[in-house]
Amino acid sequence: MNYQLLDFGSGRKLERFGTWILDRPAPSAEMTPAHPHLWESATARYTGSRTTDGSWHPDIDQWKDASTLLSVTPADALQFNLSLSPLPSGQIGVFP
Repeated sequence: MNYQLLDFGSGRKLERFGTWILDRPAPSAEMTPAHPHLWESATARYTGSRTTDGSWHPDIDQWKDASTLLSVTPADALQFNLSLSPLPSGQIGVFP
């Protein structure tokens, strides 16, 4: 599976995008995370607000893969790939 919401809570979400596991802000995630041990596997964590005054940790240039592909297959359609890249705003290019 190329995209998966792994866990959420404490104002954050843990998502898998291809080879990346990202810990990002999610203000509406008010619950307690259900799987605290999963958060340790994150490729990176974004801290700060969503308006470019935050940063990725570790820095993007230290990631093993600077971009990743996300395969998408709409119902009964041909498969296509999206190329994702981390942005200074904490976004990656898709909005699941």
